Amino acid sequence: MTEPRSIFAADGANDEERLYFKMIDAAFTARNDRVISNGKPAHAVYLLHKFLDNAETSVKVLSGRLSRTFDGVLAYADPEMASAAIKFLRRQDSRLSILIVDDIDVDPGQAVSDHPLLAAIERAEINGRVTVAKADAQDWDGFDHHFIVMDESASRVEFDTENAQAFVNLGDKGFASRLANAFDFFELNSVPLYSKPATS
Repeated sequence: MTEPRSIFAADGANDEERLYFKMIDAAFTARNDRVISNGKPAHAVYLLHKFLDNAETSVKVLSGRLSRTFDGVLAYADPEMASAAIKFLRRQDSRLSILIVDDIDVDPGQAVSDHPLLAAIERAEINGRVTVAKADAQDWDGFDHHFIVMDESASRVEFDTENAQAFVNLGDKGFASRLANAFDFFELNSVPLYSKPATS
């Protein structure tokens, strides 16, 4: 069985993927209100990393299970993803909020804190706060999208969660703000699974 690849390794991405990464880099600089397709595994991972790497105050992630890998590509298990999250969480008053719909992606018998992303954060010195919670299934009746919102100004929405087919907009603050509000609503009824600093 082939080991999943890291797109951040020297030889981890192909030419088409590198071209897409450059386009995303340029889009982050421009922050135009336009829709960008984001559906291939490497494209999705790069975009998620870019959100964590560029966030200033808030990242809200609504995920199926915080997948460690996706279709042969390291996703939330990539050490570069953890590095970007820790860099963000070293900002004062930063907040990484994660909601999952299904059980978190860890091996049988492992705890939520054993997930590679959370384990790396647990070992790190941070100034912000990270929380993980499981969403209430009743809240999902009729809502079948996953999404991520950065600073209530940029967003990625998966319209096909099985295949990570999504669209991204880095300049529609109104839409991003509405998604953030939806996240906050879902979070109200969620079951806490992990936090750092730990809640008393």
